[in-house]
Amino acid sequence: MIVTRKELGFPARPVNGGEWDGTKTLAEHELARPKLNGNRVLMNDKGEIYNRHGLPYTKMEDCHRIKLKEELWSNEKTEDVIWWDLEYIPSGLSIGVALVIDCVIDHWHTGDYDFYTRAEMYEHFPTCYPDLIPDDIPSGSHSVWKFPTFRNSMCTSISWDKMKRTYHEYVEEGRKNEYLWEGVVVQRTDDPYELTEHQSTNMHLQTKYRFN
Repeated sequence: MIVTRKELGFPARPVNGGEWDGTKTLAEHELARPKLNGNRVLMNDKGEIYNRHGLPYTKMEDCHRIKLKEELWSNEKTEDVIWWDLEYIPSGLSIGVALVIDCVIDHWHTGDYDFYTRAEMYEHFPTCYPDLIPDDIPSGSHSVWKFPTFRNSMCTSISWDKMKRTYHEYVEEGRKNEYLWEGVVVQRTDDPYELTEHQSTNMHLQTKYRFN
């Protein structure tokens, strides 16, 4: 079989922001979410799934792919979604679980497609809080989860400190390479979320802050 590259692009890659510290604040049109070090993938309504290089993603069993597709498009709110941007966990106790990073919607039908419009598309999925260990997210009842949203700097800092302590405990236990919470991603809410020809960092849509 010849594997060809899917020239679809990804939304712009996050810009590195270093560590989140006491001097960082969220701007008026920004919010933050925890960052998970899973496998970033795109899935369309045909069930096709690609990695960030535009190649077919091969670490997902068909049973998990079918279940994810069914859950992602199981609600009438998602009928305008054409691509899901996901963080997927391909192994361990949480195998088959995906967390929604965002979605690309058919704006020809909806017109407005800012962050809050897109967030309505996946608000019905259960929230995966950082208290849950990424390698032990309950996958029996749900395969699709969403990240919690921090709308102010204080909540972001509290969550950052808690995740950082847990992360370093894991590192000391030799578990650094497992699927862990590894920081926060700050995202602008007033920009569209679109596929780009390349994963350009010139479009400053997201900033990632990591403690590893």
